[in-house]
Amino acid sequence: MVPFRLKIVFLFALLSTLTLRAADPSQKSPYARKVKRTTSGEVYVRVAVKKQKKETCNPTSMSIILNYFDVFVSPRALQKASAGGDDYKRSSYLRTQVARYGMEMIPFRGRAERRDVFSAVRRAVDCGLPLQWLVDLKKAPRYDINEYQQAQLASGVSGHARVLHGYLLDRRTRALRGFIFTDPWGLRRREIQADDMLNMTIGFFLVVPKNFDPAVVKYVLAPLEPKKR
Repeated sequence: MVPFRLKIVFLFALLSTLTLRAADPSQKSPYARKVKRTTSGEVYVRVAVKKQKKETCNPTSMSIILNYFDVFVSPRALQKASAGGDDYKRSSYLRTQVARYGMEMIPFRGRAERRDVFSAVRRAVDCGLPLQWLVDLKKAPRYDINEYQQAQLASGVSGHARVLHGYLLDRRTRALRGFIFTDPWGLRRREIQADDMLNMTIGFFLVVPKNFDPAVVKYVLAPLEPKKR
């Protein structure tokens, strides 16, 4: 039989946990339970790895994200919808295709204040929501360029789409130091410094089911809302 004192301790711990969850808006997301946190400061969700064929980073990165939500659609099935135009124009075609699978792509630009972009991206990860990350490889740091991207740049194409699905905190100070992403060239879980990420960013797409809680979406995007004077 469990002693009365132990029951009180257990109930207190349970109530404390529930209170903390209620106070944290990210816990309203059903995908928050997928978030992994390590003692070394990594906060991330796991995503699959796929390798794009030629210039198909947009549908391949989106296929990775849809698979995360158990919507299993191949890059090839999405490819036709993303042909032609610049990054955002291609993505607008892709949005129509993604909607057929009961999902929604919500765009937000990376041109806001530095801390606001970082805050929105971190909130997305805390909610268990990987982002499609559109980048300009011409602005990528040298350590981030691989042989596939060198060939892409040599062909005159600098726009690229990745999956950003984590962030890195300093182990001692807990300050933000970088982000975790997966590249559709088949490269698993790479890291990039925070300012380098922002410098090469064109924009992001937050991908959620159509019936997703709008309060969670509002929470993620709140740092990017115009500030009241």
